[in-house]
Amino acid sequence: MHGGVRAAAQQLPGLRGQARAAGKIAKMRPKYALPSQQELDEVGYVLPPPRRAAGAAPAMSVVLDLHETLVRLEPLSDGDRARSKGAPAGCLAGGWSIEAPESSRRILSGPPEVGSFLLHLRPGVDAVVEALRDHATYEGVLWTVGGLLYVNSIIEALEALGPTAKCGAPAFQHVVMSDSPRFDAAGAACGPSDWPFLHDCKPAALLHRDPARVVQVDDRPEYLRLSPDTALVVPPFYGTEADRDDDVLRRLAEILARMAESDLPAAAFLKSLPPTLAKKQEVGNGLTMSCIV
Repeated sequence: MHGGVRAAAQQLPGLRGQARAAGKIAKMRPKYALPSQQELDEVGYVLPPPRRAAGAAPAMSVVLDLHETLVRLEPLSDGDRARSKGAPAGCLAGGWSIEAPESSRRILSGPPEVGSFLLHLRPGVDAVVEALRDHATYEGVLWTVGGLLYVNSIIEALEALGPTAKCGAPAFQHVVMSDSPRFDAAGAACGPSDWPFLHDCKPAALLHRDPARVVQVDDRPEYLRLSPDTALVVPPFYGTEADRDDDVLRRLAEILARMAESDLPAAAFLKSLPPTLAKKQEVGNGLTMSCIV
C-alpha cells in the first residue's frame, strides 16, 4: 500500500480490526469504558451554541457517522483505476479530484503524497442529504473519528447529491472530527482537545444541544453508549455485492420525513416507530437501542 494511502487508511475505522457481517447490527464490544463526568466537563463542547431566529422552534439535530454509515472508503486497486479511465472528473478542495465511473462509486484522487481511494455511496444517501437541507426542521451534523486527510472531500461529494444540490442549503451545517476545535459555554473556540475517549465515544452531552432534540445515527453502538435512548444504530455498509439491495438509508429518509411531522421528543419518537422502520434491540453491555434492521 502506498505510504500516503497507508497513513490515510489508518484513519478509516472500517480498514482496521475484524470484518463484521453485512446487514447485521454490530454488537458492542465489552472493552469500552465510560468517560468520567470530569473528563466530559473538561472537554467543553464539540459544537458552538445553536443559532436560530427569535421565537423559532429548535431544529432536530441529526448527528450522522460517516464511514460505513453513509459511505465506504477503501484504497484504490489497479483494476478500479483501469475501469475508471475516461470517466468524468471534477476538482475538489485541497488538491483532490473526483471521478464518477458509476452512480454509486466515486474515485477520490488526493495529492501525490496521499494517493487515491474508492468511495462507495450507500444506496439512499442522496435522499438523506436532501432531507437535511431543510434547516427549519433539521440541523445536519457529521461526527466522524476521521481526520481532515479525506473527510472534507467526501463531504463535498455528498453535498453534490440531490435535486437541490446547486440551489439548496448545505445538508451538513457542522462537521466534528477528532481534531476539531472545542467550544466553551459561550461559544468561544478553545482549541483542539484530543481526549482519548473521543476516538471511540460520541457523547451527546458535548453537542451543546437540548437532548430531546438530538438523534445520533451510527453503525457502531459503542460510540453512542452514553445516550442509548436517542441512538439509531444501522448495520455497517461495506459497498460489496451483498449491499446492492441495502435499503437502510431509504428507511432513514422515511424516518426523517415522519420526524418532520412529529412533536415528540427524540427518545419518544424513536420508540414510536413501527418495526418496519426501526425497532429496539439489545446491542451489548446490557444496552438497548433503536436499530434499523
